[in-house]
Amino acid sequence: MSVAGKYKVNAATPNGSVEILLELIEIGGAYIGTLSAQNNFTELKEIKVDENSFSANATIMFNNDRFGAIIKGTVDGYTITGNIQTQYLPVAFIGQKITQ
Repeated sequence: MSVAGKYKVNAATPNGSVEILLELIEIGGAYIGTLSAQNNFTELKEIKVDENSFSANATIMFNNDRFGAIIKGTVDGYTITGNIQTQYLPVAFIGQKITQ
């Protein structure tokens, strides 16, 4: 199964759970993607896919602060798991593919 799709995920931050919408789109063998949470939207950069795993870079806005992040995840059926590594700490996430 391809990693392409739209996923609703929950990230376990020190301040509680944050709902994130993650989208990965395959175009001619290459991937583009977006990440949105708490009214913030960012494009994923340098997306790499290896079978059912992916990694990407992003600039994330949180509490009026911008910082770089590395997103790594694995898709198993309709479930996605992974982490978002920031300069502060890694944040684990888990979610489901939106099939509608």
